[in-house]
Amino acid sequence: MLRKLKTTEDDDLTSEEREFLREARKKYKENTDWFEFEDYAFGMRSPLFSRNRSHIDVLGHPLYIALKEMWLDLGERQGRIASAPLQKETHATRRKTTKSRPSDHGRNATKKRDMASAGSSPHKRLSKS
Repeated sequence: MLRKLKTTEDDDLTSEEREFLREARKKYKENTDWFEFEDYAFGMRSPLFSRNRSHIDVLGHPLYIALKEMWLDLGERQGRIASAPLQKETHATRRKTTKSRPSDHGRNATKKRDMASAGSSPHKRLSKS
């Protein structure tokens, strides 16, 4: 599930971030409680938040990516979160449900709903005459 604990992205980190990641890996290997790991990895002491970084910068930072992978893997192992479905399965499921009805089905249903008078019940039968 987890790629590998030591990546080449470590070269992109500062010495403070490398030390933090080293400690996080130790906690990961020890199977630290998921909530404790989350507090450690993403808490205010995390070097992710020690600089002025935008939210986008944090999400793309190699330290954040490594911490997130460990955090999610711990959550799955400890039964705190469900494992994510595979992308192929999700795409296939979406595609299958889309094909099961005509593409204009939603538009026609909306038109019919908008044309109904405000006082009439949607379940009321209209006379044929």
